[in-house]
Amino acid sequence: MNNFNSQLQKRKELEKQLKQTKDIDKIFEIYYSIGQISYGLRDYQEAYDNFMLSLKYITDDEKASQKRYLAHYWGAFSMYNLRDYKVAIDNFKLAQLEKDDIFNATYWLGEISYDMENYQEAITYFSQSIEKMKNNTTSQEKFFLAHFYLGKSYHEVWKYKETLEQYEIADSFVEDDEENLLSYMNDGVISDENREKILRNLKLAQENGQENSNQYSLNYDWALTCYDDYDNETALRKLDIAKEYAESYRDFYLAFRLAGECYEDDGDYEKALVEYLNSLNYLSTQDDMHSNLYDLAEIYYKLGDYTNSILYLERAIPYVNKDYKGYLTNRLIGYCYYELEDYKKSMEYLNIVFNYCNTDHDKISPNLYLAKCYYQLGEVEKTAEYFEIAEKLASNSKCNSESDYLLGEVAYLLKDKEKALKHLKLSSEYANQIDDEEAEELANNLIEKINSEMK
Repeated sequence: MNNFNSQLQKRKELEKQLKQTKDIDKIFEIYYSIGQISYGLRDYQEAYDNFMLSLKYITDDEKASQKRYLAHYWGAFSMYNLRDYKVAIDNFKLAQLEKDDIFNATYWLGEISYDMENYQEAITYFSQSIEKMKNNTTSQEKFFLAHFYLGKSYHEVWKYKETLEQYEIADSFVEDDEENLLSYMNDGVISDENREKILRNLKLAQENGQENSNQYSLNYDWALTCYDDYDNETALRKLDIAKEYAESYRDFYLAFRLAGECYEDDGDYEKALVEYLNSLNYLSTQDDMHSNLYDLAEIYYKLGDYTNSILYLERAIPYVNKDYKGYLTNRLIGYCYYELEDYKKSMEYLNIVFNYCNTDHDKISPNLYLAKCYYQLGEVEKTAEYFEIAEKLASNSKCNSESDYLLGEVAYLLKDKEKALKHLKLSSEYANQIDDEEAEELANNLIEKINSEMK
């Protein structure tokens, strides 16, 4: 509080001096200093206004370019903090024009492009900033961030090979033993004159804990890329490292959750369950709570433990705040009660699902499960009625492996084997396209059963 008050007092004194001087250079210094103080006080609009005012008082001398660079650079930062990206971009570009050899403005243009989801532009700016860093005295932290965010940008445009290449380089800046970093230097990527400062900064970063944060971010994002690239083995290995460097509940939650998704994709539901249960200990938001409880319920469902699945789904219901969550939660409860042969209870929840349907496609699976329930209750006419509704909905929307499988299954129950085979083959083909071996096997088994009955 004392420092805050002293900075406010200093700003007032500078404002007084502004009224007392006509010296152009002095006026620049005052406006620029007020901008810096305001920035430090997080009064970003005031900071920006003063940095822009300082530009009007730059004399044409050897320091003019440096002054313009600083005013535009810090003006851009002020707008960046206010999330006024357009003005920030304009000023970073003006700063870049003054000092094109300095990487800072180019790097931040990359960050803004990334935040705005302009990933191709981000790739260009981060790549340019890295080239500029090689010719400047740059800390290992900046090298790490540039390569790390370049990798993240490649990830967003599905260039996973390039992503992993950048993560490999970024990793060399957070190694405990300096070995990879020295190798990177010896390859001629970093100029010799920057060597001592970079190593000194590396040591300082390790001492103040910065390395932990970088190691977590790098290894978690590395794992995410491997997961998206269907390399769950490497993803799980990187997540084990990420967990070692996790510093917050959020860090642990994300790492355990992604590990659960990897094991679930691999069909190792027991291990997935362990990871999801661990992530439950680190929940922090309402969205996290629903997602995690639903994932646990889905794993229990796949393990055939329908009672525990319902237990977690009922816990998830209070956290339903979006249609798709209500849709998924009530639908899976309906599925569980069907498997437990409580068909009336299943129908109760399946009818609730319709309150959360936004498209015709959403209505297909609940209608087909209602058809199945009626079949089990001996009401074949109702089964046919709901099958016809689902079939009509399917004709107006693109089906997927699950909906085509259900259409085939109900058609089989209604003894229309030709129609059943048509839908089951579509289900199998779709599952094959997305590498869903479990769904493909399910469809193929029923196809085989029907074919054997038709012989």
